[in-house]
Parts: sequence; structure tokens; C-alpha cells
Amino acid sequence: MQTCISIVFKAYDSFQNKAVEPSLLTFFIDGILKKPVYKPDGYFVFTDLPEGPAEFQIYSPIYVSQCINVNIPTAGQEYIVRHLVMNPSASYPFISAATILSGTFCRGGAPCANIGFYIIRRDKTEIFKISQQKTETGSRTLKLFVSASTSLVTLPVTCLIDDKSPKNREFCTVVTHAEDDSFTLEDGLRFSHSRATGLLKSFYFTTSGDGSFFAAISGTGSGKIPVELHIVKDNVAFAVRSFELLSQKENRAGTINI
Repeated sequence: MQTCISIVFKAYDSFQNKAVEPSLLTFFIDGILKKPVYKPDGYFVFTDLPEGPAEFQIYSPIYVSQCINVNIPTAGQEYIVRHLVMNPSASYPFISAATILSGTFCRGGAPCANIGFYIIRRDKTEIFKISQQKTETGSRTLKLFVSASTSLVTLPVTCLIDDKSPKNREFCTVVTHAEDDSFTLEDGLRFSHSRATGLLKSFYFTTSGDGSFFAAISGTGSGKIPVELHIVKDNVAFAVRSFELLSQKENRAGTINI
């Protein structure tokens, strides 16, 4: 009987920009433990999964847990490729001082369990700018200028498309680069964007069951670091909170009401 690939996860460590080792991730599909086939460079391959919606719960002793919902295609059709950006948890073996932010999200007095949010540094310039006249809604290809200061940026990278209109700002994952300066996105754009719109590197996190979170931010710096927390639904922010963090220190935000 022929084996068919259903989905491939490419997992990498966001803090050290390296592939994740197979012993560090455990996968559950709809609550049932499943062991993928591991391939070098962080590829976790699942085969012969039943067609239809599936929820992947991904756990690790050193990374923040994740939950991803996908629709498994019919066997024999083109399989899914997903990029897993694994962020450090409080148990991560940091090799140097890290800038850390922790706290708890609440809404209406209740903790916000298992919600996603992004952190961006506002002291950093764009790593890309859109070079085409206008992007199309739904497109998975962008023509981008690469900032000279970040010409060695590692892909994949998660970014905020910093549209002039706040309601059109969205997050995307840039996964591959072609020679003609076209870049491929993991998912299609939700909005259209104009030429010269900047893309800022961002870091994705989720809260735990009690609404608490732990976020370690990579990159050098000293003094105070201005950051924004974008709480999102479908990769579009519905609440934004700003903070100044002490670089290479642990920063406790307490309760953050959204």
C-alpha cells in the first residue's frame, strides 16, 4: 500500500535560528499522541492521516506549546507544509542574558487562555519593504526590497506588515526567496498593501490555560527597548499594548487588560 504524506512541519528555534531536534517536540492530533518521521534540518513528517480538520497540539520541555488547526487534504493530493516558529519557555537553556517579558492577559476580569499574540520591537527598522506597486488580497507572493542592514535575515521569518492604515496591518510568515526578489508567504494576504510598506520582524507567543505568558526576545540592545504586543485573531490584531523593556533583564508586566 502506498504511503502518502499528509503534512510536514518545519520547526526552528526562533532564539538561535536553528533547526529543532526531534527529542524536543511531542505531537498530539485531536488529543491522541502521534509520532512523526523526522528528517534532518527540523522536518517532522506525518503520513496517511484521515482527510478533514485536525488539531495539532505541540508540546516541548523547553519551548512554548502551540496549537495549530489545519484541514488534511485527500490522500495523494498536494500535502501541507507548515513552519513552526518555536519560542523559548521559562525552561529554555539560555546561553546568554535574554530580554524577557512575562505577565497575564485578562478580559472582563477573566484570564485569556490560549490566545495568540505577537511582539514587535519598535526600535528596529523594517527588514523588508514592498517593492511592487500594490499587492493583491489572497496573494502568497510578494516582491520585496531587503534592508541593507538585514541582508542576512534568516528565512522563514514572521513579520508585521506595517500598513499606514492600522486596520489593514497583518502578520505573515515569509518562507522562501526567489532570484527575482519575489518572496513566498505561508498564507495568502488578507489585505492589499501599497509600495514601500515596511515589514517588521515579529515574535509569536501564546498564553497558557491561566492566561499567563513568558516571552523571550532575541536581538542585541541596551537600555530600554520599546515593544508592542499585538493580540490577534486570524493574524489581525484586535488589541495593541505598548511597553518599554529593560534589555537583557526579566520584565514583569503583571495583569494586562484587553
